[in-house]
Amino acid sequence: MTSFKTILFFSLLGMTFMVNSQTTRSLDYYLNEGVKNSPLLKDYANQIKSTQNDSLILSASQKPQVSAIGQVSIAPVYKGYGYDQNATNEGAYIGMVNVSKLIANKKYVTAQYETLNLQVQSTANTAKISEHDLKKSITDQYLIVYQDKKQMEATVPVIDLLNQETLLLEQLTTGGLYKQSDFLSFRIELQTQQIAYQQMKIQYRSDLYSLNNLCGIDDTTTVDIEFPNFSKHASYSLDTLPQFIKFHLDSLSIVNSRKLVDLNYRPQMNAFANAGLNAVPIVGISQAYGFSVGVNFNMPIYDGHQRNLGYKKLEFSEDTRRNYKAFLSSQYKIQLQQLDDGMKANEAIKNQLTKQRTDIQNLLDLNRQQLNTGAISITDFTINLRRLLDLQNDLNAAEIKELLLINSYNYIVW
Repeated sequence: MTSFKTILFFSLLGMTFMVNSQTTRSLDYYLNEGVKNSPLLKDYANQIKSTQNDSLILSASQKPQVSAIGQVSIAPVYKGYGYDQNATNEGAYIGMVNVSKLIANKKYVTAQYETLNLQVQSTANTAKISEHDLKKSITDQYLIVYQDKKQMEATVPVIDLLNQETLLLEQLTTGGLYKQSDFLSFRIELQTQQIAYQQMKIQYRSDLYSLNNLCGIDDTTTVDIEFPNFSKHASYSLDTLPQFIKFHLDSLSIVNSRKLVDLNYRPQMNAFANAGLNAVPIVGISQAYGFSVGVNFNMPIYDGHQRNLGYKKLEFSEDTRRNYKAFLSSQYKIQLQQLDDGMKANEAIKNQLTKQRTDIQNLLDLNRQQLNTGAISITDFTINLRRLLDLQNDLNAAEIKELLLINSYNYIVW
């Protein structure tokens, strides 16, 4: 009589052949599609381009600004009524070209460029964190789908075995070796497993749709997925993690903001020149063409101690930054220790389940031989068969849990 292990091998082989007739996709495929289709990541990319454009605008603002100025103002007087002629000169006629140039402090301009550069770096770092979050979510969902697949694969050999034994047990029942009620229970078990398998297919398809939806994939066809081949990252350094790079960039931003507070209290000058028509009133307008040059000067003297208040605000920001960084550092250590402990405990459970599965497979091989002679009841046989299926599903769940723990570990250490 064919052993259960042989049936398991050929059933899985048949399952593999059936699956291979479909499109097969890997975890990398879903990760790439998710990143490519993410509107949030596209938003961050546009934010970076926008900030880079702001840098070009700042550069353009440092160049001479040319503008045209025109004005015609008439203040008529009728029967002694009208504006005071000393104030209006009966009108104003202006038409000129004005050129102005901000004589900016070089350190101030450099600090403004640094602000924009830090914004670009910060947005790029935030985008990297968001991409990392997205990849973890996609991987977790992929593992859920893969667990659905493993459950179906575990059910196939059980259904095949039940099908094989049905004809034999029907003959033995007819011969009076087994009760009719026991045989009916056996058939009900077969039907139960067949229904369960159909439900698993539905669940697989539903979870696969959720995976497609998460990745922005417009596809409702049922595909097969490959084994998620990834391993635990070996080492890491907190300073190189984007979550901690964020704190470094925040520190640089606070330092640069303090520079800007200081530079706002430096003298500011603006040179200008204009040429054209400026006549008040219209009499002699033909001789009112000319030009002028000058410099505007501005320097704050007293503003209610806003400078010190600005410093105080930045000190609060720095204190908040340090607190968050210290808390996250401590949190990382605890989380990694928790995940390491979880992986060790899960590995021990896997080993126990593997040994128990081997024992019950051997027991079922003996049970099948005993069925031929009536040395075991049909009920005991189906119970042991169900125990094997439960064990296989528990083992699959432990393997998926191991991958989920590794994914969580890699998420923390990058």
